[in-house]
This record gives sequence, structure tokens and C-alpha cells, in this order.
Amino acid sequence: MNFLTRAGGAPALQPAKFHGHLRRGDVFIHETAGAGGWGDPLERDPGRVLRDVLNGFVSSRAAADQYGVALTPDGQLMPRRRRGCAPACAPGGAGAKRRSSCGRNRRRSERP
Repeated sequence: MNFLTRAGGAPALQPAKFHGHLRRGDVFIHETAGAGGWGDPLERDPGRVLRDVLNGFVSSRAAADQYGVALTPDGQLMPRRRRGCAPACAPGGAGAKRRSSCGRNRRRSERP
């Protein structure tokens, strides 16, 4: 969406494609839809994915399907299998297996 506020005026909705001139004091706002992030979703820190789930930005299903992050039914990262490992990435843990499986399946079809 595009909005143009002339100096001292109210914001006016503009069409998706338009041309015009801005003068001192005018304000132009161009809003875009949200989109994908940066980098491979399977490499995103599982703790950040969990935070997004808890904040309602990402569903637990999307966390599993798109980020390969395994969550427990009560919304926590899968427990560690070995001390000192990141919860969802512990070698042999559910999260590590999920992320590896997601990567293999994705590579068969397409790259992000």
C-alpha cells in the first residue's frame, strides 16, 4: 500500500503504481507484505524459532515443517540427549533428526 501525505495534510491512499513529485514536507509511505527471512530456515537457531512460536509468529507445525525444530506437546524444545548440546540439535535427538530429514526432503525437490 502506498500513502502520500502532503505537507500539513492527511494521508491519502495511492494506487499500487503511480508517479508524482514530492515537495518539502511531504511524506511518502510504501508498505510491503511480510516475506521470507534471510538464509536457510533449517540453520536458524532453534531457540529463536521457539521464541517465534511462543509469540504467535510461527505455528508449532511450521516450526517443524519449515524450520525442522521439534517441540514437545507443551511447546518446549525437545529435551537434550547429551549435556552441553543445544536442545533441538543434540546428536541423535529428535530435533537433529527432524532438521536432517527436512533438509534431505527439501533437497530432493528444490532449494529455498
